[in-house]
Amino acid sequence: MKYEDNKVTDIRIAYIGGGSRGWAWSFMTDLSMEASISGTIRLYDIDEAAAKNNEIIGNHLNQRPDTMGKWNYVTCKTLEEALTGCDFVVISILPGTFDEMSSDVHLPERLGIYQSVGDTAGPGGMIRALRTIPVMADFARDMEEVCPDAWFLNYTNPMAMLSGYMQRYTNVKTVGLCHSVQVCSEGLLKGLGMEDKLEGRKELIAGINHMAWLLEIYDKDGNELEKQDMGGSKYKMRPNTYFYNPADGDPSTWVNGKPPAPEQPSTPEAPANPDTPEAPDPATPEPEEPDVTVPPPGVELDLNPI
Repeated sequence: MKYEDNKVTDIRIAYIGGGSRGWAWSFMTDLSMEASISGTIRLYDIDEAAAKNNEIIGNHLNQRPDTMGKWNYVTCKTLEEALTGCDFVVISILPGTFDEMSSDVHLPERLGIYQSVGDTAGPGGMIRALRTIPVMADFARDMEEVCPDAWFLNYTNPMAMLSGYMQRYTNVKTVGLCHSVQVCSEGLLKGLGMEDKLEGRKELIAGINHMAWLLEIYDKDGNELEKQDMGGSKYKMRPNTYFYNPADGDPSTWVNGKPPAPEQPSTPEAPANPDTPEAPDPATPEPEEPDVTVPPPGVELDLNPI
């Protein structure tokens, strides 16, 4: 890695999970837009063919005249090959399957625990951490042996728990990264119809990944946006933007009142026979609980200051 004239060249990055179709593509695109850094990305994945595909995509980006950051992408057959002599290690992996990831979210729901993001915080995040930490521990041992001076940039969830493990129980220099902080205020202001406040805004956010608090926010002129600005009559949540706690299926948990109940089709009743006692039909299944996790389309909720 060489630094000269405010540019860093010959950066060597090992990408674990380099066959990713999500984070890897975003990562390569971001790098191609930054002219001040360049180097080599070593792609390593248990699916070597997927990593090879990303090598082709990355090098195609490098050949485009409109990309400012120039990177050479290579696929490594072994983790040791990817790590040897690298300056940074980027990781974005998903241990297990999507079925297991689904259980992280939906199993706690059976106990009435509803998670906004089930891969980071709460019981879902803890389960996923227990599944992922042994894998991270293996990578840490390899880094301590092969590239002890490299920085470990973690993009794997649960980001806070995994980064905390690496920082406390390994000798690897670790930083946890996520886009959630950068897009927090943008998503909030767009949801409130306050696009005119986006440009030049500044905010103060505290907390952990996927569970943070927006403490202060200012417009481009340095004026603080107060709660009444963000929750007054001028700004309302857009349709299909909801705040709902579905615990126990209780409609009273709607913020700002309950939604209109869906219309039920009327069924003509058969005339009662007083001589025949009513008996349950064994072929009729018990009715399922209605899904009340989202309101009917078109319901608009005012976000009033609390």
